[in-house]
Amino acid sequence: MKKTVRFSDECHVPHQCNTPVRSLLTRPVLWSIANYASLAFLEIAYRAVQPLFFSTPVSLGGLGLPPSTIGIILGSFGVMDGIFQALFFAKFVGWWGQKRVFQLGMSMFVPLFLLYPLMNIVARSTGTSSTLWTLVVLQLALSVIMDMAYGASRLTTVLKQISHLFSRLLLHVCYERCP
Repeated sequence: MKKTVRFSDECHVPHQCNTPVRSLLTRPVLWSIANYASLAFLEIAYRAVQPLFFSTPVSLGGLGLPPSTIGIILGSFGVMDGIFQALFFAKFVGWWGQKRVFQLGMSMFVPLFLLYPLMNIVARSTGTSSTLWTLVVLQLALSVIMDMAYGASRLTTVLKQISHLFSRLLLHVCYERCP
């Protein structure tokens, strides 16, 4: 059985266009989906490891922080992320464009993951020093930059899908109404 998507114009004209779903999955849309899936996979991995790393004893490779401190760190990240995204995301997209903002966000995963062993090395040598807390804050700041990739990815995906769907709809309306 062939899957189709049905379009009709706003005037509720009785005719409909049968467009196969496969025709909607163009190369740009598939790239957007793959980019978003990659971003989600990496971020889920990062977010799953983060509280475990913070709570694991230093001797086993973590930081050995108590749950209350971990809650303060993650809560601070949420506030910092929300404020930064609200104030600066649109400006970054305006300056650099969606593609570059997405690439910048994705590139943040390299230092984010590399900071885990570095923080453990610092915790082993100096304990919970100002250097360690500077690295924790740096990791949170890089996470905020990484989160901009979500907005750029969603915006790109949505705009591409909407433009493709509207072009298909306009072609259908013109085809049906033109002599």
